[in-house]
Amino acid sequence: MRLADAMTAVTEVIEQLSGDRPIELVRRFDHGAWGTSLALLSGEPVVVKAWPTSPIRERTLDRGIRCAAVMAARQVPIPRLLERGIVADHSYLIYEFVEGEWPPSIDLGLARQMLTLIDRQRDAAPGPEPRSAPALLATMLTDGDATLDIAPARLREHPAGRTILTTTLAALEACDPRNLRTTDIVHGDFAPENLLVRDGEITAVVDWEQARVGDVGFDLAGMIYDIEIGDKADPDVLGGLYRAIHEQLPRDAWRLYLGIYAVRYASWALGTEMEADVLRAIDKIIRRNDEGPRLQ
Repeated sequence: MRLADAMTAVTEVIEQLSGDRPIELVRRFDHGAWGTSLALLSGEPVVVKAWPTSPIRERTLDRGIRCAAVMAARQVPIPRLLERGIVADHSYLIYEFVEGEWPPSIDLGLARQMLTLIDRQRDAAPGPEPRSAPALLATMLTDGDATLDIAPARLREHPAGRTILTTTLAALEACDPRNLRTTDIVHGDFAPENLLVRDGEITAVVDWEQARVGDVGFDLAGMIYDIEIGDKADPDVLGGLYRAIHEQLPRDAWRLYLGIYAVRYASWALGTEMEADVLRAIDKIIRRNDEGPRLQ
């Protein structure tokens, strides 16, 4: 959803809610999906998200909220959901406000905390996934996944995109199915932008609305892409992350999840001013994995 649409949704929701309670918009946060904004509710700070409602979005949100509840029970710091509703054809969420700032860089301490939190997602799925992992991923790579902004059709229309998609489908075919999991909870965008940090400690992991059952390898790949593309860690920290991931994931599964994230990034970057930068970053990450100097 475009930022302008998201902010329109937040503004309209707050205007509707203000009819029967004291609530006012303060500002939009620099990071966060769905127009994530700071508001005052009865004088207390809260976080508001909103979007045009639809059955698909509501089902996705149901799933994400269930997954977030499981992770909160596993001691992952997640802001409490205070209210969920629909007004004026817009769905909204109101969360508690948690003190903390987005970390522009990742040091060794934060890297260790991130790995610990992702590890708590293992075997946390609230229910069995009816489809096998290869079937789930094959559908994602052929039909796409709008909730994750994965659009294979866009890649098929672009020479570099076709190469990325073909390479990733080949990695799926070559991957031992036993190395792919459907018993974990996947955040779907586990990146520094979705962390709040205070005094070197992670105070919250936000944006669980698209969480699902799957393999934590997906979130590990997303973490690496965000850090690499944003140049958010020095070589020693980044090398430590790669080594830790290599110890946790079979090499064929890791290659596959890096490819899937390449498809995801290319889906939104192709045809934009970010295309060249993102394609260079994808090439760097994939080559580094193939060469393996930081994984040994």
